[in-house]
Amino acid sequence: MAASIPPELIEAIVEHVPDVASLKSCSLVSPIFRFPCQKRLHPSLHLEFVGPDSQRYRRTSEAVSRRLEESPHLASFITHLTLEIITPWNGPDDQSAFARRVFARLGHVKKTRIFGGRLGGAIWSSLWSSLPPDLESAVLDWLAHRGSTEPLQELLLANISLPEAALPVIFSAAASLVLHNCTLERMPASQQQATVQSAPQVRPVRAQARALRRFEAHSSWRVVELLCRPGQEHHWHVSALRSLALRIINDNTSLDTSLGMFADLCASSADTLTSLKLWIPIIDPRRRELLLQRFTAALPHVRAFSVILEALQSSDELDSSLWVLRRVMSPALLPCLTQITYIVYLRVEKRILPMNLNFHPAANAFPPFKADWLTSYDEFVCDHPTLTSFVWEAKFGQR
Repeated sequence: MAASIPPELIEAIVEHVPDVASLKSCSLVSPIFRFPCQKRLHPSLHLEFVGPDSQRYRRTSEAVSRRLEESPHLASFITHLTLEIITPWNGPDDQSAFARRVFARLGHVKKTRIFGGRLGGAIWSSLWSSLPPDLESAVLDWLAHRGSTEPLQELLLANISLPEAALPVIFSAAASLVLHNCTLERMPASQQQATVQSAPQVRPVRAQARALRRFEAHSSWRVVELLCRPGQEHHWHVSALRSLALRIINDNTSLDTSLGMFADLCASSADTLTSLKLWIPIIDPRRRELLLQRFTAALPHVRAFSVILEALQSSDELDSSLWVLRRVMSPALLPCLTQITYIVYLRVEKRILPMNLNFHPAANAFPPFKADWLTSYDEFVCDHPTLTSFVWEAKFGQR
């Protein structure tokens, strides 16, 4: 009787099981519930690579390896993989063999996060090369294999100093790449050469069949700089982007550079870009002129443009982004632009009464916002020849 229940109905029943304990109990009710429940119980895997206290993490890696050997079907349920690198590495290399066995079974992962570790509550940039050579090679081999067979849907790297030799593998491993606070690792020439020799070789794929489609970068300009050098080995990775998202930093040392790189990346993918997302700072007159000089490539296929405002305290932020829309993202360069989305982050003061959602009477819940700030936007929308949609989206958070 139970065997005649359609699989779709079993899946629907399991989708409504509310918690882990109930899923474990449900998996024991009948064999037909086992795999659907296990699929929900094991969708992700978190591996930590750390030198101090290495015995603890070695046992964890060993346990995962043995579990997947005993129940190989569990690996097919894992779609999200997280790798945490904690440095400095002070322990022996006793995790590489187990890591390779685990990676060999992870053929269904869709999204992967690799980030610098947290130790004692602190977060810092971990050095990729601090990993033992065989463990470093194991990670790169797996990424290279995925890039050459079935690229990941998304690869996110955060708080990591990367050797330049590893970048071709990373750029080729996924359709979407997100960088948060990543930089290039400074290392002796001999060590850099050793990394180059050990890293898997990635060759440009003909007709961009495996090209990166979406690229997002936050405070990772040393890495982005390599992508902006025409004729260099890394440049071809961003020659067929469809979506580009960049956080432009408003400081005296990097604003000029980041504005130029933004223009260069757009020019590199001018024939394929369909959407842009920018964190736009207040741009002074000198830098406005610089941006106008650099941003000259037409983007004939861009239809959607998003603007992120994180600290809306005055009309200056709105005026600066409107200038970008009018002068840089003009109809002459973006002839098919149909939608503009403003994503505004509103920070709520922490002074909130403890047991309800009412704000303290003395607290200013949100920064002031004046209606006349938007007058020039009304004129812009009415006069734009191709725009059909202008969206304001609010994001709420505490500060």
